[in-house]
Amino acid sequence: MSQRPTAARQRRLGRQIATRLGWGALTLLGTAALLLLLLHLSGDPAKAYAGEKADEATVARIRVQMGFDRPLAVQYLRYVGRALRGDLGRSTLYDQPVAKLLWQRLPATALLAAAGLAFWVLVGVPVGIYTAVHQGRAADRLGLVVAVLSYSIPTFWLGRLLQHELAWRLPWFPVGGYGSLAHLVLPGLTLGLAGVGYYMRLVHTSMLEVLPAEYIRTARAKGLSEWAVLWHHGFRNAMLPVVTVLGLDTARLLGGVVFTEAVFAWPGIGSQAVQAIFNLDQPLVMGTVLLTAALVVAANLVVDVLYYVLDPRIRDGEERH
Repeated sequence: MSQRPTAARQRRLGRQIATRLGWGALTLLGTAALLLLLLHLSGDPAKAYAGEKADEATVARIRVQMGFDRPLAVQYLRYVGRALRGDLGRSTLYDQPVAKLLWQRLPATALLAAAGLAFWVLVGVPVGIYTAVHQGRAADRLGLVVAVLSYSIPTFWLGRLLQHELAWRLPWFPVGGYGSLAHLVLPGLTLGLAGVGYYMRLVHTSMLEVLPAEYIRTARAKGLSEWAVLWHHGFRNAMLPVVTVLGLDTARLLGGVVFTEAVFAWPGIGSQAVQAIFNLDQPLVMGTVLLTAALVVAANLVVDVLYYVLDPRIRDGEERH
């Protein structure tokens, strides 16, 4: 059978993508409705915008200007209509368009997320493969201890520890802030260390399921090098669970890494969202959550396509049906 996708496969993939997009749109609509209800129950954003000393007349005028006096259903429909045009409202805290604020903060969060993801992949994947190959030995047991410590240590405590050791006691890196590669080292290391253990164990478990397979023994019997057996035959089939988790984690990181950004005064989406929550900035909170939800939907779509491309068993199964 040719490796080039057939027209039937392309149509099936197109239908799958269309179905995912439809469910993704419903997910975003449901998220917006639930979030609007929760924000409505949490307090009056007009009072937060007007300030504690504002009189009732001023609060009432602001409530009318911002549309908070209308029924929730009307507010929801208006919000969805504006969002479809790219208008996520205006922040009551910063007095700027929400879309502009998110766009300004997204590059900083994306840079931090890329640093953490690179650490997870470049360290977690090789170590996970190594411990799987040496199962039951000292390296495997040490890897398990390191992995448990990695995802058990609170991120904010780890960040403070690195600040104390590598910024205050040994002034190698800036304590916090944003602007140079040196500023990225400590927050990127914090994010990387906090998540690398999970990927170590995930790859370890996936490889243990693959290594006893007959095609691995066949590859070794053909005289292939151990490196070729592990990477081209072993990890290629064990990487599907890793792709799934990595896609979702990418969306979560791009939605804002709250604790890491707060500890290192990193000007990303997460730290901005915290300020918005404390100040009942309803438009900014909704915009941030919807951005995160959209990233999760997009990540799921990308993972589905990657599954179709990477796993021939899915394509072959569809051909048989």
